Amino acid sequence: MIWAIIIIFILLIVLIGGIFYVRFLFEELSLYGEPIQYLKVSLKDFETHIESIYQLEMFYGEQILEGLFKHAKKICEDIKEFEYIFASEEEAEEILDEEAEEEEKV
Repeated sequence: MIWAIIIIFILLIVLIGGIFYVRFLFEELSLYGEPIQYLKVSLKDFETHIESIYQLEMFYGEQILEGLFKHAKKICEDIKEFEYIFASEEEAEEILDEEAEEEEKV
């Protein structure tokens, strides 16, 4: 009987420790959200800037700028995927909704 109480007590301690560890991991993951968001905004601004330069009459059709523009778009898409990985369930739904709105605009 005493062994059962000891085992239950040990399991209870392990369970409480596991709960605190999972909470700690969630807090660590949440720290990445803001820098990723900042990086996403910065890259989107860069993409818009490159696109506006590429659309200028004197640069239209320039192969180097076209490659740079495509590369900027690819990096923005990669960041969106990376952001989706670290997002919570609600944030992931918001990201998917934003992407759907962007696709409708295009």
